[in-house]
Amino acid sequence: MSDHKKNILDFIEVLENQPSLLTPDDSLDLQKLLKTLPDDIKEFSNQITSWYYQRQTIKNAIFALPEDPTERNPRKRKSNITTEEAKELIENVVRQSKKSSESSQTSDRQPQQ
Repeated sequence: MSDHKKNILDFIEVLENQPSLLTPDDSLDLQKLLKTLPDDIKEFSNQITSWYYQRQTIKNAIFALPEDPTERNPRKRKSNITTEEAKELIENVVRQSKKSSESSQTSDRQPQQ
């Protein structure tokens, strides 16, 4: 697997497993970025990397992933991914993150009894 595909998969894995790392502003920024990402896997990876390097918690979570893929959940990890699949997976994570954030805010506003 190319380093670029590994980078994209690492990014997706972190977002799927730790969606709370995405702030509402991050979600909006990421949605905007997804609309402009090219189909070239190398450039796609480079732009995703530039984006998460500006977000220390996400960057740290990616760097904390085990190097050895066998130490992760092998059933969830694809070995090959297209840019279209990557965009779809990232969009799904952003949607889930927003739903979680909204339901958390709603429950925070509930009056305590």
